[in-house]
Amino acid sequence: MFAINSKKLKKMIEIKIHHPYIEKYIDQPEIDLDKLGLLLYIFDEVDMLTQRKYEYIISVMLVQVALDTHDRVTNESRTPLDDKKRQLNVLAGDFYSGLYYQSLSKLGEIPLIRSLANAIKEVTEEKMSLYRLEAKSWRHLMQLIESVESVLFTTVAKHYQLSDEEIELIRLALFVNRLMKELDTIENGLPSRIDPYIEQNIIEPPHPSLVYSLEMEIERHKAKIHHLLKDNVAFHPLVHFIFGKKMLSAVEEG
Repeated sequence: MFAINSKKLKKMIEIKIHHPYIEKYIDQPEIDLDKLGLLLYIFDEVDMLTQRKYEYIISVMLVQVALDTHDRVTNESRTPLDDKKRQLNVLAGDFYSGLYYQSLSKLGEIPLIRSLANAIKEVTEEKMSLYRLEAKSWRHLMQLIESVESVLFTTVAKHYQLSDEEIELIRLALFVNRLMKELDTIENGLPSRIDPYIEQNIIEPPHPSLVYSLEMEIERHKAKIHHLLKDNVAFHPLVHFIFGKKMLSAVEEG
């Protein structure tokens, strides 16, 4: 049931954010299916009509799309087209933010708007610290990455009063998922969020190599997930659904 709903919701979001002029110059943002699945899990716990759940999930995903789009803004400007693309990424992010606010306003969900506004502020501040290279230790860097990745979703989970254990599992799972993506990026020779800290000698990885340091960080947090799953069998579907058999089996083996 979840998988069908994921596909349906992804299509609904793509239709919602479609704008011919913007897409003429920049790519339509990707919809993060892991985070979409996570919201399906959260709202499965909420007592409301299915269609209304869809509208809430779409609204929260519009926030994520807006944040992701603003991430694509760079200072590089070699041609007038680069300038246009940079400006359109800013405007597109603002456009998606407006869609989210409009959607929740129509639903009359002012408390959730307030909660999300605080989450957006926190994520934005943490991102600024991350991109300004303000982390001064490996632990601080990991905390920034974790906050950027999870605050929006733990805020929604808290708003709908999920248990502390579920919220912790959401936080850990999103963080591990992000680190796995960072590791994949680095191993493929592509720039990651961590690279500037290492290249400019701001932070030293805790182990001889960056790749090994990330692998150890992932294993450490997988162990925490394993501990939560061991005591709460009901949470297995959350990790299984969001991150698939590969991650779940890896956690269980850990």
